[in-house]
Parts: sequence; C-alpha cells; structure tokens
Amino acid sequence: MKKISLIGAAMFAAISTNVVADNKFAIETDPYTFVQSGDSLHIKFSPAAAPNWRLGLGVYSLELPSFMVDLNSENDNKDWTVDLERGVGLFADYYFNTNQEGWYVGAQISTQDYAVSAENSYAEYTNGLLMFSLGYRYPLFDSKQWYVQPWMGLGYTKTTSGKQDRLAAGYDVDPLVGFATLHIGYQF
Repeated sequence: MKKISLIGAAMFAAISTNVVADNKFAIETDPYTFVQSGDSLHIKFSPAAAPNWRLGLGVYSLELPSFMVDLNSENDNKDWTVDLERGVGLFADYYFNTNQEGWYVGAQISTQDYAVSAENSYAEYTNGLLMFSLGYRYPLFDSKQWYVQPWMGLGYTKTTSGKQDRLAAGYDVDPLVGFATLHIGYQF
C-alpha cells in the first residue's frame, strides 16, 4: 500500500510540475498608489489551458486625490480626506490574443476599507465593488517579461458596513465609480 501511495504521489508531483511549468505568473504594481501615500501588489496567473485569460489577486491602498472626492457634489469643497486603507480584490482579464499583449477587457470584485475625515467629522466604512475595465498591455524594453498596462474602469460600489457612521459624518458615496491608472508588471 505504501508503494502505491508513493507511486501516486510521484505521479501527482510530475503532473503538477508540468502543469505549473506551462502556466504564466506575473507580479504587478500601480505606481500611482505610492504617489498617493499608498501601496499596490497584484499576483496574476494565466492558465496554459486558457491562454487568453489572466486571473489574479490584488491588495492596494491610497489617499484619494481631492478632485476625485469633489466629483460628488455632496462632498465638493468640504475638505474631506479620504483614505482607501485597504482594498482586496479578485481580478479576471480576457486578452484578445493568446500572447496577452494588446487590448483586454476585465472585471474585478473587491472589498475596500475606507476612513474619511473632515473638520469635526470622521467615519470608517467598508464598500464592496464590482468593476469592469478596458486596458492595453505593452511590452517594455523589447522584453517579454516586463510590461506596462494602462486601464480604465467603471464600477458599482455599495457600503457593506459602517454606513450609519458614514452618513452621520456627512460623507456621500456615489454608487457608480470610475477609475483609470497604469500597472507595471513582470511576467515569469
């Protein structure tokens, strides 16, 4: 019985190694988050069996610039400081070619923890986000490993906890949210 288990484990390891070897992995970051006192790290995975797809997990944070906060007329000129303290999201991108360069469409589902403050007001709350995106991936330095990926998205967001605190503080959240940025990545 031990011999059969060892043979089975060896076969599983060999198959797993070949499956992993054929897949593509990437690490991405969003430089804009660092400019805005935050951070960003995304781990992406492209299964060999579905070469047009890239799936991933990302974590990010940033302080929203005032122009984004003031897009909502309810918050305009009230000097809100809005910190997206931590966002965690699952991502799925579909590239229109198998080498994953050029145009793609994507979707993400995320949870985002916020802290908002203005004169005599403070609140913490969590939003859920469903966003669809359009982007383009360019190789950098004539390399197949390094790339830059500008994208823009439009999503729906809803407060999932802390809504009463947010409302009492006087901060408004639009259900539709737009975002545009640029990721830099390395594929291995």
